[in-house]
Amino acid sequence: ADDSLSAAEAFNEAIAGYREIVSDGVENGKLYYNLANAYFRVGDVPRAILYYRLAERLLPRDSQIEANLAFARSRVTDRIEPTETSQLLRLLLFAHYSWSLRERTGTAVSTFLAAWLLLGVRIWIPRRWLTASGLICVMISASLAYSVYVQLEDENNHPIGVLVATDVVVRTGDGETYEPQFNRSLGAGVEVRVLERRELWIQIELPDGKRGWVRADQVAF
Repeated sequence: ADDSLSAAEAFNEAIAGYREIVSDGVENGKLYYNLANAYFRVGDVPRAILYYRLAERLLPRDSQIEANLAFARSRVTDRIEPTETSQLLRLLLFAHYSWSLRERTGTAVSTFLAAWLLLGVRIWIPRRWLTASGLICVMISASLAYSVYVQLEDENNHPIGVLVATDVVVRTGDGETYEPQFNRSLGAGVEVRVLERRELWIQIELPDGKRGWVRADQVAF
């Protein structure tokens, strides 16, 4: 029992240290991953899921993060699966969802420079394939740059979140007097997107696209 208590204290100290670094504005995939692991060790599965997802955003395709996120999600009893439309969208927009911001930004800059090089050479060597290649690079660069812009705007205005309370009643408006949105409450660990914040209330969107309002203290983001 003493060993378990000391381990819990160590993990809580680690959480406090990691959160202090995060509060200083540091965004790092490994930092989020370690923080998620610490939360999971103390039994806070919802916040573990939140930080695994933040780590995944910065380090996509990391097998360790994917495995730990999947395991944490398996501990959530009230899972809400995304719609087939959103899954198809993720498949079609592979680069947007599967490449990190750094990867897309770097590729956008590289293809932009390649476009100028190809089109510049085209002035001296009139070849159609140089023109075509340059224009393709321009389109790729513009698409990736727009992808980066969309993600930054979305994360700033609609961050990901996780319900951290049990028996969360989702309401039709921002107050206890509004009717429940659904015929059942939601449990801890349900993943959401934060759409709007009004004092003590937050409008959320569930993975299946349904929306409603919950108390701000019931969501971590």
